[in-house]
Amino acid sequence: DSLGYELGLIHYDFPELEDRDHDGYYAGLNFAGSRLGMALNAASGRTDSTLFLDLGSVTPFGVGVKVKYGSYALENPHYLPGNRSIEMFNDWSLNISRPWLGIQLDLSYTGSSLTGAECEVYSGQNARCDALVMFRAERQLY
Repeated sequence: DSLGYELGLIHYDFPELEDRDHDGYYAGLNFAGSRLGMALNAASGRTDSTLFLDLGSVTPFGVGVKVKYGSYALENPHYLPGNRSIEMFNDWSLNISRPWLGIQLDLSYTGSSLTGAECEVYSGQNARCDALVMFRAERQLY
């Protein structure tokens, strides 16, 4: 229940790929089971930033809540048909979870600011570019 923090640097080294080495920076605070964090990743050709909030188990229902928001800036615009271009896009996710009778229940919503043909540019934190709602029930057998 005390205040905690984390600061870090991750260096990505790709000896077999020229100009792919880059650094990622992250920082976070945690208190009483909740976490607030952010990360910045500056790679060749793009800059990614993420804001993360994990509220832990929210009373009175014992529901876990996590929120992520990411922003991606491309160094060079990506051109689409019709003289449109994309230089920046965002994505987000909301995850709600709760244990129930030995089963872990998870409900997730993810989305991004890209639609249709723009999704060919997408490479964010979510598995898909377009909006997606997913429900999962998981129970360990042993």
